[in-house]
Amino acid sequence: MSLLFVATPVVGQATPVLRQAKAGMEQPTSVQGQTVPKFKLECTAGLKVTGQVDRWSPLSTCPSGYQVTGLGRIDLQGDHNRPNLHVNDFICDERGCKAWCIGDGCTVEARCCRIND
Repeated sequence: MSLLFVATPVVGQATPVLRQAKAGMEQPTSVQGQTVPKFKLECTAGLKVTGQVDRWSPLSTCPSGYQVTGLGRIDLQGDHNRPNLHVNDFICDERGCKAWCIGDGCTVEARCCRIND
Protein backbone atom coordinates (compact mmCIF):
# COMPACT_ATOMS: atom_id res chain seq x y z
CA MET A 1 0.00 0.00 0.00
CA SER A 2 1.40 3.41 -0.98
CA LEU A 3 0.47 6.69 0.64
CA LEU A 4 0.62 9.98 -1.23
CA PHE A 5 1.21 13.35 0.43
CA VAL A 6 0.95 16.84 -1.02
CA ALA A 7 2.46 20.13 0.11
CA THR A 8 -0.32 22.36 1.43
CA PRO A 9 0.48 26.05 1.91
CA VAL A 10 -0.38 27.55 5.30
CA VAL A 11 -0.84 31.30 5.65
CA GLY A 12 1.94 32.74 7.81
CA GLN A 13 4.27 29.74 7.42
CA ALA A 14 7.20 29.72 5.04
CA THR A 15 7.20 25.92 4.67
CA PRO A 16 4.15 24.07 3.30
CA VAL A 17 2.65 21.35 5.48
CA LEU A 18 2.55 17.79 4.13
CA ARG A 19 -0.93 16.28 4.24
CA GLN A 20 -2.07 12.87 3.10
CA ALA A 21 -3.67 13.14 -0.34
CA LYS A 22 -7.25 12.02 -0.80
CA ALA A 23 -8.69 10.76 -4.06
CA GLY A 24 -9.02 13.63 -6.53
CA MET A 25 -7.20 16.08 -4.24
CA GLU A 26 -5.42 18.86 -6.10
CA GLN A 27 -2.33 20.50 -4.68
CA PRO A 28 -2.63 24.30 -4.39
CA THR A 29 -0.11 26.17 -6.55
CA SER A 30 0.02 29.45 -4.61
CA VAL A 31 -0.95 31.14 -1.38
CA GLN A 32 -1.02 34.90 -0.92
CA GLY A 33 0.60 35.26 -4.36
CA GLN A 34 3.59 33.02 -3.55
CA THR A 35 4.28 29.94 -5.64
CA VAL A 36 4.22 26.65 -3.78
CA PRO A 37 6.56 23.92 -5.02
CA LYS A 38 4.55 21.09 -6.53
CA PHE A 39 5.49 17.59 -5.50
CA LYS A 40 4.07 14.41 -4.02
CA LEU A 41 5.64 12.35 -1.29
CA GLU A 42 4.94 8.70 -2.05
CA CYS A 43 5.41 6.32 0.90
CA THR A 44 5.32 2.54 1.22
CA ALA A 45 6.33 -0.18 3.67
CA GLY A 46 9.86 -1.53 3.67
CA LEU A 47 10.84 -5.18 3.59
CA LYS A 48 9.03 -7.13 6.35
CA VAL A 49 11.63 -8.87 8.55
CA THR A 50 11.22 -11.03 11.65
CA GLY A 51 13.74 -10.97 14.47
CA GLN A 52 14.37 -13.55 17.15
CA VAL A 53 13.88 -12.98 20.87
CA ASP A 54 16.42 -10.86 22.78
CA ARG A 55 18.53 -9.79 19.81
CA TRP A 56 18.47 -7.28 16.96
CA SER A 57 16.12 -8.12 14.11
CA PRO A 58 17.44 -8.12 10.56
CA LEU A 59 17.35 -4.73 8.83
CA SER A 60 14.09 -3.74 7.13
CA THR A 61 15.24 -2.01 3.94
CA CYS A 62 13.47 0.13 1.35
CA PRO A 63 12.64 -0.69 -2.26
CA SER A 64 14.93 0.82 -4.89
CA GLY A 65 14.33 4.56 -5.33
CA TYR A 66 12.90 5.04 -1.80
CA GLN A 67 14.59 6.42 1.33
CA VAL A 68 14.03 5.42 4.96
CA THR A 69 11.94 8.06 6.73
CA GLY A 70 11.31 6.19 9.97
CA LEU A 71 9.67 3.18 11.51
CA GLY A 72 6.53 1.96 9.79
CA ARG A 73 5.55 -0.93 12.04
CA ILE A 74 6.63 -3.28 14.84
CA ASP A 75 4.52 -6.35 15.58
CA LEU A 76 5.35 -8.28 18.76
CA GLN A 77 5.03 -12.05 18.37
CA GLY A 78 3.71 -14.50 20.95
CA ASP A 79 1.33 -14.03 23.89
CA HIS A 80 0.61 -10.31 24.24
CA ASN A 81 -0.62 -10.82 27.82
CA ARG A 82 2.88 -11.72 29.07
CA PRO A 83 4.28 -8.90 31.23
CA ASN A 84 7.85 -9.31 29.91
CA LEU A 85 6.96 -8.90 26.22
CA HIS A 86 8.10 -5.50 24.93
CA VAL A 87 10.26 -3.56 22.47
CA ASN A 88 13.53 -2.70 24.17
CA ASP A 89 14.85 -0.44 21.40
CA PHE A 90 14.65 0.34 17.71
CA ILE A 91 16.98 2.13 15.32
CA CYS A 92 16.34 3.66 11.91
CA ASP A 93 19.08 5.13 9.75
CA GLU A 94 19.79 5.57 6.03
CA ARG A 95 20.17 1.77 5.64
CA GLY A 96 16.85 0.72 7.22
CA CYS A 97 15.18 -0.06 10.56
CA LYS A 98 15.69 -2.80 13.14
CA ALA A 99 14.31 -3.58 16.61
CA TRP A 100 15.38 -5.43 19.77
CA CYS A 101 12.38 -7.24 21.24
CA ILE A 102 12.31 -8.90 24.67
CA GLY A 103 10.17 -11.91 25.60
CA ASP A 104 9.60 -13.05 22.00
CA GLY A 105 10.48 -12.12 18.44
CA CYS A 106 8.98 -9.25 16.47
CA THR A 107 8.26 -8.23 12.89
CA VAL A 108 9.67 -4.87 11.71
CA GLU A 109 8.88 -2.70 8.68
CA ALA A 110 10.58 0.58 7.79
CA ARG A 111 8.56 3.50 6.40
CA CYS A 112 10.01 4.37 2.97
CA CYS A 113 9.27 7.47 0.91
CA ARG A 114 10.26 9.19 -2.32
CA ILE A 115 9.39 12.55 -3.86
CA ASN A 116 7.55 12.62 -7.18
CA ASP A 117 7.29 15.87 -9.14
